[in-house]
Order: sequence, then structure tokens, then C-alpha cells
Amino acid sequence: MADKTGLPDIALESLGGRVLSIGDTRPVPAKVRISIFGLPILSEPSPPPETIIRYGVEPGKCWSFQGSSGNVTLQLMKPAVITGIHLEHIHKALDPYGILGSAPKEFQIWVRVTSG
Repeated sequence: MADKTGLPDIALESLGGRVLSIGDTRPVPAKVRISIFGLPILSEPSPPPETIIRYGVEPGKCWSFQGSSGNVTLQLMKPAVITGIHLEHIHKALDPYGILGSAPKEFQIWVRVTSG
């Protein structure tokens, strides 16, 4: 995000970045808002994995998944020489509850080089 780093975000969805796969990562199920006799009538879907490559950091509008680890495969907008990675999450002071237990603590980057 050039506004924070001075560099373009070549993974950004609006610039052509894509989520190719989440592997065996299990997304958090939809939140049931209204149910009658135990049957869900109105539910709110969880944000999709594409959320991680969309502009914005609104509290609660993040890609959540079950368990303590997940995977995502991204396609960048164009071939690139990667010189740095920028991972963002809202600051604890901006969270209405002040609890960021699900914020990323460790991450790994794996790169697949393709010819073309």
C-alpha cells in the first residue's frame, strides 16, 4: 500500500492480484443472526480469503479460519522481484474490545518461481 510504504501493492485484488487457493484451510462458518426452531433463517457469511488482498483494515472485516494455522496461495498482478513483504493488522488500540488474540504472530512466505 503505497500510502504507508511508498511502494505499490502488487498483490492487491483491485490491481489484478488473485487468491488461487487456501489449501486445506477451514474458513470460519457463517454467523447465524436469526433462527426459528433451531433452523438458520438469516446468516452473515464470513469474509472470504480475498479480504486479505483488498484495501482496508476495518475491525472484524478480516479473513478468519479455524485452528491456529492456515495457508493461502496468491498470484501477483505481474511477475516481480520481491524485496520485502508487508503484513498489516489493526492496532490493538483500534479494536473495540482491545483483544487481538487471533492476529498473525508468525508467518512464512514460500515463493514458486515460474518461467514465462
